[in-house]
Amino acid sequence: MFMLRPNHPEVLGPDWLPPTPLHRRTEVERARRLLADGHPGGGPSGVAVVGSSGSGTSTVARWAVRLVAEDLPRITPGERPLIAAVRVRQCHGAQGVATALLQRLDAGFNGRGFHVTEIMAGFLRRLRREGRPTFILLDDLGPAVGDLSLVIRALTEPDRFLPEGEEELPPCWVTLAGPPEATGVWTALARCRFPAAHRVTLQPYSATARAEILADRAQRALGRSPPPEWLGRVLHRVERQGLGIAAAMEVLRHELVGPVPWSIATSSGQRETNENRIEPHLLAALARIDERRPVTIAELRRWEAESAQAAGARPLPATTFWRRIVRLESIGVVHREVRSGGPGGTRSVVGLLQPIRDPGWKAAPLEIPRADGWVVPSRPEWTA
Repeated sequence: MFMLRPNHPEVLGPDWLPPTPLHRRTEVERARRLLADGHPGGGPSGVAVVGSSGSGTSTVARWAVRLVAEDLPRITPGERPLIAAVRVRQCHGAQGVATALLQRLDAGFNGRGFHVTEIMAGFLRRLRREGRPTFILLDDLGPAVGDLSLVIRALTEPDRFLPEGEEELPPCWVTLAGPPEATGVWTALARCRFPAAHRVTLQPYSATARAEILADRAQRALGRSPPPEWLGRVLHRVERQGLGIAAAMEVLRHELVGPVPWSIATSSGQRETNENRIEPHLLAALARIDERRPVTIAELRRWEAESAQAAGARPLPATTFWRRIVRLESIGVVHREVRSGGPGGTRSVVGLLQPIRDPGWKAAPLEIPRADGWVVPSRPEWTA
């Protein structure tokens, strides 16, 4: 396979923020203005960035947070704001999201055995103790993230989670980014003290915009202009599969950095859990996906059941199957989207971003947490 060596692979990471938000400057400015305007009825300021998967919601949300945070020193000199950013789909429900937020202030915290209410109360108490302006970003929301109503309520109505007389928090800004299919999150927002007008809706990128963004990212990763024939092949694949910009970026990362692992190795000293293992019969089902045509979730489940029965194993339970798909999507193995049609007017389809490899391979974690809350990807180190 044609492989180029990038001089700056970090720019291919899902959380790398481009120096210029191509084709999203108007949306970024509107989100910044809404975030900075404050809550007309009191409570934390906030903005919701809503758009279909791959429409740039993460870029707009993170740019808005950055711009408002950069303006703070002129208002409160000497105070460095705290940025607590969480990719929700990489967490396991509300408890995982709450734990990830508290870990931004206490890296050694383990949320096992604690209720979501207790974790969020602890997070708010730590914010009060820190006394720093804080930006909270719940990114990469989706229809399968679970019930986050307690997390949303704690962030939008913190006085209900703090002891009487300790309600006052330092300035806080809450930003949420995700697709309209994350109805549970948007419904929870509507029930809380979150201004309904503080919403920025994004339209999908045009084919021309996607091509320009991918070309710009490839040039930044390589440190030079990419070969035209190579870039043309990548763009053709993206358009043929109808990928959004997020899935298209995973294709670009695969072309420049290499394959994504099928079995995710845990950090040093930790045992591998079932969540870090992909069953061979699920891999066999994924291998049947035609690169040119995504398949429905129901079709993929049927293939997984057939492969499991052929191997003398039990098919994955529905919940476990769904968690595997969400996990594979979070590390760039598959792309998933909701399309019109089917029961309820919509149907979920899954496409394969990369060819299936030996399921026994593992890799070091693809992301390294940074102190400011953002994440920088590392180059995979393969081990057998």
